[in-house]
Amino acid sequence: MTNQVHSLRILGSGSSTGIPVLGCDCKVCQSLEPKDRRLRTSLFLETASGKSLLVDTGPDLREQLLREKIRHIDHVIITHDHADHLHGIDELRPFTFNPELAPIEITCNTVTSERLRLGFDYLFSPPPSGAPIGGGRPRLKLNTMTSPANISIAGEAFEFFSNPHGSSETLGFIHGSFAYVIDCHDITPENLKKLKEAQLELLIIDCVQLEPHDTHLSFQRALDFIAQITPQKAGLIHMGHRLAHLQLEGLLQAQGLNSIFVCYDGQRLEYRT
Repeated sequence: MTNQVHSLRILGSGSSTGIPVLGCDCKVCQSLEPKDRRLRTSLFLETASGKSLLVDTGPDLREQLLREKIRHIDHVIITHDHADHLHGIDELRPFTFNPELAPIEITCNTVTSERLRLGFDYLFSPPPSGAPIGGGRPRLKLNTMTSPANISIAGEAFEFFSNPHGSSETLGFIHGSFAYVIDCHDITPENLKKLKEAQLELLIIDCVQLEPHDTHLSFQRALDFIAQITPQKAGLIHMGHRLAHLQLEGLLQAQGLNSIFVCYDGQRLEYRT
């Protein structure tokens, strides 16, 4: 471990629908607590060397980037192909207009790459010869990861792994002393071993509701994995509207889990490599 400090911003901490859910009158959706307003889950990493990395491009990306005054993106990691993590990708367009800057590179798995080429062909497929390009064609470079691997992104070492998310798989990663485990209903024994051996300073982990869930980690399941991984600090993310921020904090305090916190939109954290 070195003293290189990287910063992390929580762009969004909510589940697939975001909070408040459209048309919902529940207590969390109607809450006046600012931390109960959760846009779709996304992260923004600023490395010690000055590189800017975006993790996931959900439908709320425009609002998130404007709120955080983000003006430059070097690289994008997309964890999986579900709409709440992908469908804001068109918002990258203005970040690529300067021809003096390199294209934005996008790292994702094979399934997500195929989805991008089909659903967003106007971004990734060559236009018909001589046809006008409405709005300007963004300069994006798609890097498909055929299997999880250790790769370099913006000069930084990342270790990727896949966890089951219902019938699909989601990419997680380790960067220095930070690990991100999102949208999964389990962590494989092999990945659990990797995460524990990484001696993490910070873990951000999926936590959608109190009850068991078919495709996500529940509150208790997330706590069980945190106890096995033993990071210095752990943050819960991707909460649904059945979980109020202060409710979750109270549950953690009641169990004396002072090293575990509840993520919220706009939160800023640090970790080292």
